[in-house]
Amino acid sequence: MRVLVLGLTALVTISACTSNSVKDELGNRGVAGTYDVPSADALFLRGKYLYKSTAQLTEKHYGEELDLSQRRPVVNLSGTLFYAKYGDGRSTLIANLFHDGKFWIARVPNEGVKNVYFILSYFPPKILGQYVAAHSLLRFEMDDARPVELVAEMPDEAELAKLQSLSPSEAFKRLPNALEDSAHRLKNIAISAEAQWTKNDRYKSYDLKRGLLNAYIQVVRVVSMEERFRNFFDNGRPVNQIKLETDKPLSPILTEGLALSQRDGLTKVYNTLQYNCTTLAFDIVELGLKAKDPRVGEIRKYMQKRVPILSPAKLKGYGGETEVVPMQMDSSLAAEALAALKDQVIVPKRPLCPADFNAEQCSSIKQAVNVVKGVFPSEALPEN
Repeated sequence: MRVLVLGLTALVTISACTSNSVKDELGNRGVAGTYDVPSADALFLRGKYLYKSTAQLTEKHYGEELDLSQRRPVVNLSGTLFYAKYGDGRSTLIANLFHDGKFWIARVPNEGVKNVYFILSYFPPKILGQYVAAHSLLRFEMDDARPVELVAEMPDEAELAKLQSLSPSEAFKRLPNALEDSAHRLKNIAISAEAQWTKNDRYKSYDLKRGLLNAYIQVVRVVSMEERFRNFFDNGRPVNQIKLETDKPLSPILTEGLALSQRDGLTKVYNTLQYNCTTLAFDIVELGLKAKDPRVGEIRKYMQKRVPILSPAKLKGYGGETEVVPMQMDSSLAAEALAALKDQVIVPKRPLCPADFNAEQCSSIKQAVNVVKGVFPSEALPEN
């Protein structure tokens, strides 16, 4: 909803790589082996709508270029030149983590997930004063000692072409050194399945009805929670969090989410009721926990997996759930909220509550600002 969107992906990822063979000449890393520079298609820098719709009343977009400027699946970079430069053996090196308006190459620790939260970001319409739609996503809070590390910005197509044209040792040396500063360490990230339109889409936005008409490809992406706060300050709508309670290890949930993102690639059509942000969130949890909802009542389970506002009850089937403070009131996210507040409100000198915000939206925004003030009292923050 942006409601909750291997063969082909694997084929593209493997066959679309150029054969830059890299042996012991990999500079001071001294890494032996064969490494490739993946193509733009393999890294999802570009891609097409690949679902053929045959139903009469649905939209037809097969073969059209997708707008991948903000949403891309991740790619495991093992076996590539990037891994030779940035891999460390303790993390999964991925392409396309979205943060600060850019795509990054990131090291995601194989262990280190401290908490998993099921997040519901509500949006209109409302019926009888209640939201009936929401976007579902999974938040992963990392252990302080094992954050996600952003090591370099993703190269664009021109840079990829340049790397492919160089000798292995030259290509290796051309890659920038890994970023080491704390500003490029993320404690909170999210996996979010979202509907993505084509470049020539007339509306370039999500719509519940069009989500039933094959208008979108679903992209399972990885995004920083700072980016989610940018979205929050843009719309002011409330965002609830439910903490997943289980005795099972949590890191496999993140591992499975990364794998599913690449596996689905750009091959799955988004559907408002059948294949959306909520269904994917539960698929990832079930894969990671190796568990199914054991409760009786198939209709109930079916609806709770597909309708976000019904989904919190389904988490009880995996061992328990605890509703915690909403995202905008969570002090553990104050750093992410502050960075987004500066970018969206303070620097552009935007009113904290724009004229088109209603009382609920303003209340949510002010809650977030009050939390930031409590954690960072020396910051000059807007008062209105």
